[in-house]
Amino acid sequence: MTVRSLLALALALLVVSPALAQAPTTPTPAPSDPVIARVNGVEIHRSELLAQRQALPEQAQKLPIEQIYRTLMAEMENNLLVTQAARKAKLENDPEVKRQLALALDQIVARVYVGRYIRSQITEEKIKKRYDELVKQQKPVEEINARHILLKSEDEAKAVIADLKGGKDFAEEAKAKSEDPGTKASGGDLGWFTKEEMVPEFAEAAFKLQKGEISGIVKTQFGYHIIKRIG
Repeated sequence: MTVRSLLALALALLVVSPALAQAPTTPTPAPSDPVIARVNGVEIHRSELLAQRQALPEQAQKLPIEQIYRTLMAEMENNLLVTQAARKAKLENDPEVKRQLALALDQIVARVYVGRYIRSQITEEKIKKRYDELVKQQKPVEEINARHILLKSEDEAKAVIADLKGGKDFAEEAKAKSEDPGTKASGGDLGWFTKEEMVPEFAEAAFKLQKGEISGIVKTQFGYHIIKRIG
């Protein structure tokens, strides 16, 4: 969609359904808020143009003001001309206009009422109470931290266990011999994990270990593991 068609659609929506949308608040003109146009003697200030821009869809608001200035100004001038014509025809006293104003007023009053009620009900005490309730509802999940060495065969795993019992460093053995490409470079470090994150055989063996303890050979669908619990 082109910039012009996007703006045309957005501005058309603003004109067609003013009663269903909250009109942008027009800031009170300040000394630094220059007049940028006049329509039959009625001034249009820069702040009004910026407010009109803020009423556009988010995608259109991101466009540079220089790119949409002429389109916005033309639409604002047209809207003002239509409004002036409508007032000249005394349409503010028309039954349909009054009906729509009443509907819009009802919506605004209801929105403000609900907003104020919600704000009055939200207190720090209530937020903390609800937070504590949610924390209590959450079941604690046990996590451990471990390293592992993955080998292709049981014989290779037995050889590594012998090396570890002989004083070899677990992380260095993992870097040199592990078949797991994801943890090999970090010395077999698996980080923190829960039982559900690992295959059953591995999880069962890992969670039985005490901190600093090394497992025996653990066979899974991936091969033969040796596990060391770190935390």
